Amino acid sequence: MKFNPLNRHVLIRLLAIDDEPAEEATILLPDGYKPKNNTYDVAVVIRAAPDCKIKLNTLDNVVVQSSMIEKIEFGGEQLQVILENYIMGTIDE
Repeated sequence: MKFNPLNRHVLIRLLAIDDEPAEEATILLPDGYKPKNNTYDVAVVIRAAPDCKIKLNTLDNVVVQSSMIEKIEFGGEQLQVILENYIMGTIDE
């Protein structure tokens, strides 16, 4: 099945970014503590809604606000969509 985003949403795939290996903590942290994630992520555009005001092409690299990515379970896979307002810009190579 093919998911087609609507209402100014963009279907994206997050790119894996290699983080430096974490060093062992020298202080005790409370159970369930999660370090703050990056505010922004880099993603690849898979498909954009036809009413998007931003001109996006398939396979464009974009910087998105991490907290605004919506995860949807559909057809046995997890999709990631974001509203076009939370795309900060594109990355040219």
